[in-house]
Amino acid sequence: MATPLLVLIILAIVIIASIITSVVTYVILSGRNKRIRLAEQYRQLGITEQYLKIQDEIERIIRDATDEKGSGKAGKGKSTAKRKPIDYTLAKKFEANKGKLPWPADGPVVDHFGQRFHPVYTNLKLPFNNGVTIALAAGTEIKAVFDGDVKQIVVMPGYNKCVLVQHGNYFSFYCKLGTVSVKAGDKVKTGQVVGTVDTIGGETQLHFQIWSGRTPQNPETWLRP
Repeated sequence: MATPLLVLIILAIVIIASIITSVVTYVILSGRNKRIRLAEQYRQLGITEQYLKIQDEIERIIRDATDEKGSGKAGKGKSTAKRKPIDYTLAKKFEANKGKLPWPADGPVVDHFGQRFHPVYTNLKLPFNNGVTIALAAGTEIKAVFDGDVKQIVVMPGYNKCVLVQHGNYFSFYCKLGTVSVKAGDKVKTGQVVGTVDTIGGETQLHFQIWSGRTPQNPETWLRP
């Protein structure tokens, strides 16, 4: 027959287990509800699921490009060629030109790098912008900002054609192109045309990014004032 002390211990364990279960359930539901509310807010602001998927895909491309293992296996958006050793001499030259790089095209920046907040709902975080968006005239030529190797050409819904150029352990990424005039493996020089801007959804804009390894950089601190 159970003693009063044993009964109390069992009761305490049951109560604690019930509390833990309630807390875990609350955290899970709160997280899910928060994601649902955020997705709805993004939808109302015109930020589509496709846009968020594009950002995830760009980060995946960069991760793949910086994977030093270089398995050479084919995959979505991956090159089948073995990766070359990183050119650290080129990387140092690129780094030495911080604040001096030419712009990929001349036009106003309409969307800046970094964490942004909604202008009205000031507590609402907008998706982090890993680059800058530059408004351009239709057909504007897009130029490489520094010497490098064309790492990859990718096509993404909503961003059309994109060119990834490697500068040692730095990368420049040119998106929303209508035409591309280079191919993977090409060497490019500073100022060389890599393609022309496209008009997508009625907007003619270049989306441009700079990465140091897997860390996005603010392009405006690297480009000429």
